[in-house]
Parts: sequence; C-alpha cells; structure tokens
Amino acid sequence: MSDAPAGGAPTSTDVALRVAARLAPGSGLPSARDLVILSESDPGPPPPAWGDRQALTLAAVLSARVRTDSLVDGIDLIHRYFVGRQLIRPAVMGDGARSILLASAAEYCGAAGWPQIGVGFATSSLLFADSPARRFRAFAVLAQNLSMNGEYAAATVAIDEARAVFHDEGWDAAETDHWMLFGEAMIAAGRADAARVRDLADELESARPDEPSWSYTAGMLRATACFVSRDYTAGLAQCRALLLGSNRSHRTVRERVRGLHSGILALQGDLDEALAVTEGCTTQPGHAVCFTAYRASVLLDLGRDRDLIDETNACVALGDGHCLAPLPAILVRRAVAFARLDAPQRAVASMEATLMLIERTGGSVIPFLAVPRHETVRLLQTVAARRCDLRAQIDALIAVLPPASAASCGRGGIGALTPAEVALTRMLAADLPLSQIARARSVSLSTVKSQVRSIYAKLGVSTRQAAVAVLRRTPG
Repeated sequence: MSDAPAGGAPTSTDVALRVAARLAPGSGLPSARDLVILSESDPGPPPPAWGDRQALTLAAVLSARVRTDSLVDGIDLIHRYFVGRQLIRPAVMGDGARSILLASAAEYCGAAGWPQIGVGFATSSLLFADSPARRFRAFAVLAQNLSMNGEYAAATVAIDEARAVFHDEGWDAAETDHWMLFGEAMIAAGRADAARVRDLADELESARPDEPSWSYTAGMLRATACFVSRDYTAGLAQCRALLLGSNRSHRTVRERVRGLHSGILALQGDLDEALAVTEGCTTQPGHAVCFTAYRASVLLDLGRDRDLIDETNACVALGDGHCLAPLPAILVRRAVAFARLDAPQRAVASMEATLMLIERTGGSVIPFLAVPRHETVRLLQTVAARRCDLRAQIDALIAVLPPASAASCGRGGIGALTPAEVALTRMLAADLPLSQIARARSVSLSTVKSQVRSIYAKLGVSTRQAAVAVLRRTPG
C-alpha cells in the first residue's frame, strides 16, 4: 500500500479517508456508496512505511468489506499486512489512526469467523484510543469478538463500558455498533434470557430501520429467542423466512440462521432434514460458526454415536485454534456419545472439560438445550462425585436445565428417548434381529447394541421384552 489511492482510482483515498472519519460515532455514518466503492477496491501491498493516511485507508477498506459482506479473501487479507498484531513494515502514525486501524482489523476478524485473533486486535485498539469515540469503537469490537468466542463474562464488561461511553456522549442511536448489539444478544441467549434477546433485536432494527443487514440480524435474534423459549414452530418459520429472503446480511449471521434451522428441526424430530440443512456447509477457519457442532447434535439424536466422535475429533484436535463458543456443545455431545459407547472415563473427562470451559468463559446453558436430560444429569452427577470443586456449578446447572433437554426417565415411558431411539424401539418391537436393524439404519452392529443399552438404561429395563412392553403401554 502506498500513498496512491487504493486500486489506482484518483478518488479512492479521499473516499477511504471520508469513511475512516465516520467509523467511530459522532461524525455521522459512512455512505452506502462509499462503502461499496471501497469494498471493491484492492488496498494493494504494504507500503514502505505506514503513516496516518495509509493506516486510515486500510481501516476503511477492512470495515467496508465487513459492512458489505465482501469477505472473499478471508483472514488472508489480515495476514497481508500484519504479523500477529504488528504491522509489516515500519510505522510512524498517531495514536488515533492506529486505534482506528486496529479496531477495523478486529471487526474484520470477527466477521470473517476468527474472533480469537480479533480479541487481540481489539485489545490493542483500546490501548491507543485517544477519544471517547475511539474508546467506544474499541470496546464495541472487543465485545464483538469476545462474545463470538464465547468469553461472555469479559464481553459483558466491554459492553457495559461501551454503553456508558455512548450514553455519556449522547450520540444518535443510529451510530451505535451492530456487532456490539449482536454480541450482547449472544450473551443473553447463553443465559436463556429470551426477553432480552428480543429487546436487543428491537434495538438493532430501530437503530437502522432502513438497513437490510441490521433487520436480518434482528430476525436471526428473534429466531434465537424462539429457540431459547422453546417456541419451535415460530422459530422454524422465522429461520425459513430469513433463508428464503434477502441476502443483504452478514455471512456469520446467515450461517447462524442455518445452524438454528438445523437445531430446531432436530428438536422437532425431523432428523434427516436437520442433517441435510448443514450438508455441504463449509466451516470457516476459526470455527466461530461450527457446522460440525450442529451436525453433532443431530448425530446424537440419530444414535450415530461413533460417527459423532469421528466427526468431532478434528474440532477437539484444533485446541486454541477452535473458537471457544461452540466447543462446550461439542464436548457435551461427545460425553454422552462416549457413555453410550461404554467409554465411561472418556465420557467423564469430556464432561469435566465442558464444565471447566464454561466456568472459564462465563457460563451458558445453550450447550445442554438439545441433549437428553437423563443422560446429561447422570454424567454431571458422576463428575460431581469426583470433583468437589465443581459441585456448586453442577448443582446450579442441573437446577436450570430446561424440560426441553428431555423428559425424565423416571416416568417409565418413552419420553426420555430421542426420536431416533423411539424409532429403534419400534424396530425392536417388530422382532427384527439386531444385525438386520443395523443394516436398515446404515450403522454397525456394535452401534446398535450401544443404542439398545442406552434405551434400556433410560427406560429402567434390562431386556428387549421389557422395553417392548413399555412401548406398548405408551399411547400413540
């Protein structure tokens, strides 16, 4: 990048500087036309030396690409100019320009699906923020990336700071930050606070009523609120309307809508369709939206426990390279699958890892919303017996586990079974050999045996005849 305008056009740098001046609140909003112009320009190679002009030009291009959903270069665009959080080539620039550039890099990383990197950029942006407007922007993008990475406690602090600055300065509501509100809604969803999620959807839409991407995000949040409050019919309708509607949105938001769609279908028992919804979907590096996590939920309901373990091994192997937010859901499902596969030590270890991660990041009940309650509670109680330090956390979690996780097995009926297990029980009632059931379900014989053992445990029986008797006593 040089002092020449981006892309060689005589007015590109002027446009970039105009946009950069409006990235933080207090000076009005960037025009849609300017954002489109910048999103289509190539900022070029790193300059021999960075000054304010070059830094602000790159900042404007990065934010323009986010706001127009032009992320085709992915994280490679960041790596073109930065090694870690340090600029390639020497830099002589003011604190304000540096803060704006780092905030735009953070905004871009979060939108591209790699919030782990974005947190670092946002933290550095805050160090150089030399005005209330730049402090607000730094806190807002910090909240964006922390919440997307599942670090809810730290994100809450950043949101409180951003809101305090915004309130004190009295800026117009239209100048608030899209991703800050998005992050706050993710935190509320993690606490199963559907009412707060809806309030934030309303705040988003009223701030920019004529901006389709903000309305789309508001729609996604309303679908999330339906999921949290177990209004699955309304949530499914909202997801379908969004997926069939305008594409004027952010990729991360669209991917979350697809994941919600799959999750709600699974909860309604449409497991094949739920799996098909995510088929062919690509998980971006960083895994901020992890389609493997969504598929794992469906595989658990289908009783395909070995497939679940095999598919999620790669996510677990990523370690710190995997976004923290989806990991608890993956680990919970692996714990249940290991228990079904007669690997109790691995099951307990996976559940322990889940609890420690949730404690570290601020807590969320979302990972447990679609997991059978009976199996979850049994594993949690096993962990509590081994880890006294986790007892209080486990007791609090069990107390808030929603009925939607699954019915209690103590009822002596099939309410504790997943839809896939109900289907298997009916095959047992038809007196089909287990080998024939395995072929019909396209799974191994050992998988069917594991599923049958899980069914017996849930129903409180020990034989096939007793399980069939329970089925026959159940209406419908």
